[in-house]
Amino acid sequence: MKSNDQLARIDQYIYDNVDKFIEILGQLCAIPSVTADAQQSEVCARLVASLLTQQEIEARIVSTGGNPVVIGETQSNEGNTLLFYLHYDVQPPEPIDLWESPPFELTRRNNKLFARGAADDKGHIVARLAAIAAVQHALGKLPCKVKIVVEGEEESGSPNLPAFIQQHKEELNADACVWEFGGVNHEDVPNPGAWNEGYLLC
Repeated sequence: MKSNDQLARIDQYIYDNVDKFIEILGQLCAIPSVTADAQQSEVCARLVASLLTQQEIEARIVSTGGNPVVIGETQSNEGNTLLFYLHYDVQPPEPIDLWESPPFELTRRNNKLFARGAADDKGHIVARLAAIAAVQHALGKLPCKVKIVVEGEEESGSPNLPAFIQQHKEELNADACVWEFGGVNHEDVPNPGAWNEGYLLC
């Protein structure tokens, strides 16, 4: 159990670095990584791998029958292993005329950040990176090994993910997995459907 002081340091790190993480989110959202666009998917996969590496997470890009998958793993071997599942692909932005701001330009309105993929799912990639950085800062190290898998075809039903998992199941072995996003309802009961594609609260 973390002490109140440790939790306060984690929160303070996030507050102190929120602008940096919003900038990273802007970089991710600027890439129009619509699932059907193989070229932009490659670009986005490379950026995701780079962001993991900057966070001292060993990362590599794995080819599939479609868009590549990014795998990351921390150096810590202590405790259990936590796996994060995420995706970098997004839905097409059409109809464009319904957008109040450019879909691939992160825009702040009324303390919300708008862009295609800001919530589903690039915002959650950045949230995981922020959490890892904050815990490392507060505790000096992670209390467990962390693995991250970020795919690029979730919006089309992840057609190549089952084969990828079979080929890499030992590498993806973990004690627990956190899915891309989720929330709680008015009774604090987990509700994974509580999200909105177009914006992220900030």
